[in-house]
Amino acid sequence: MHKGNTYPGEHEPIVDEDLWNDVQGKLAGNAAARKTKVNMRHSALLAGLLFDAEDRLMVFSHTAKGQVRYRYYASRREPDDKRPATRVTAETIEQVVLDQVGKWLRVPSNHQSSMHADELSDALSDDGRRHDVLRRTVGSITMEDDRLALRLRQPMPERCTDPDEHRDDIISEIIVPFRPERWVRDRRDVYGAAPAASPDRNTHALLKLVLKAFDAQALVLENPALSIAAIAASRKMDRRQLGRLVKLSWLSPSIIERIHAGDIPRGLTRSRLLEADLPLDWDEQERVLGFC
Repeated sequence: MHKGNTYPGEHEPIVDEDLWNDVQGKLAGNAAARKTKVNMRHSALLAGLLFDAEDRLMVFSHTAKGQVRYRYYASRREPDDKRPATRVTAETIEQVVLDQVGKWLRVPSNHQSSMHADELSDALSDDGRRHDVLRRTVGSITMEDDRLALRLRQPMPERCTDPDEHRDDIISEIIVPFRPERWVRDRRDVYGAAPAASPDRNTHALLKLVLKAFDAQALVLENPALSIAAIAASRKMDRRQLGRLVKLSWLSPSIIERIHAGDIPRGLTRSRLLEADLPLDWDEQERVLGFC
């Protein structure tokens, strides 16, 4: 083809047309499979397995704000369902489930799988295989107010094409205490640790806040005769904000060093650090903020 016009070739084709079409069809099929199967497996480990306390399926979703990607599961509600939806961050609940299923699989007496316990455990640690292991091992997971109920079944062999046919073959149930923290995203309650912000931006924001806290401390020390309220009024500052900054100025030096190095616990943001009820004891500060 040249400029929209088709001209006959002057040499014999390298492959015949039937073979070409057959190969192109297989390539297209593989591309679709990767998009609908493999990618989804890596992003939604518990798809089809997780239910809320009202026995509603919790479906996987995600959203993004800037460079931060939020992965979570939320109750699927019918149009006439007025009950509030339950939401939980994917990382929080997936890790709990992986840990519990891994412990269960490592005890051969819990099941009679043809696979060795270590082999099952290794498969669960493999990003490319863990989704299949969960599908062949977990019947369902219910997220209740303060616990998870994991119903486990005899692990299906890898040749099993439809594990859902065996969903009711439950041989064990595990109850796990589950009380994740609650945070708000788009005016909705979400359970689980908030996703970490972009490391560079978050580190910069935290260090900037610490410097602001030191400035607040210096301001108070320069005016020993004035109260926090009086200083805030003279500077047209919010009194509570100034009080929080002064309290933050007594932050543990080791915490400041770790923030500067970018070694920041997941979920520690500027707002959480500012609003934290920090004790004076530095070791306790590290515990409260998740540094130990």
